[in-house]
Amino acid sequence: MPTVDVVDETFLVVERARVAAEFADPAAWPALWPDLRLTVVTDRGDQGVRWTVTGALVGSMEVWLEEVLDGTVLHYYLRADGAGADGGP
Repeated sequence: MPTVDVVDETFLVVERARVAAEFADPAAWPALWPDLRLTVVTDRGDQGVRWTVTGALVGSMEVWLEEVLDGTVLHYYLRADGAGADGGP
């Protein structure tokens, strides 16, 4: 089991495509997660992104975007371990 296991859900009164655009540009990721280096595993377009994570943590991260009523539920998952001296978990 990972030492870091974060799950969050937030409802946004914003169209899913607009929320997805915030996560689409890799140049924006360091501002959102400054200690993490992300590599895309699955790009699901307007439905979100899955990444592998290295840097301060080693593991996986996901943003899943679900259309609900007049907005979007942003589901966020981070499952990782602290990085050791060799960069591994």
